[in-house]
Amino acid sequence: MKKEYDADRIIKTLERLHPQFYPKPGRQISDQEGKIVEVVDIASGFLTKKDLLILYGMCGVVLHRGNLKGVLSKKPRVPDFEEVNKWSAKIVTLLSHHQIQLINPRLQIWILMQAQDGRVWGHLMQEKSQ
Repeated sequence: MKKEYDADRIIKTLERLHPQFYPKPGRQISDQEGKIVEVVDIASGFLTKKDLLILYGMCGVVLHRGNLKGVLSKKPRVPDFEEVNKWSAKIVTLLSHHQIQLINPRLQIWILMQAQDGRVWGHLMQEKSQ
């Protein structure tokens, strides 16, 4: 898989190895003092696995247009910035605060793209023993 570049094949392989590999977006809930008291799942508006494959296909069409002679002979393609903004928002919603379930069901990696202090944070989280 090290040499694979096709997103569809990579995702299918990862799903066979570990069905819960895809990041899960969340949103932090703070109390009145600003202390984080809960993380709730985000149900929609984020980049899903299906969206990722669609976006990969769309980007491939734009990025892999052929040789220089062919590209220069074609009419320039003007990007649809509304579409770019839509996809960008989905990516940010997915990655702003996300959890990645590891193969060990008691372990997750939690990532904050921009925490309250403006920094990126990542933590290995372990389920609390009963």
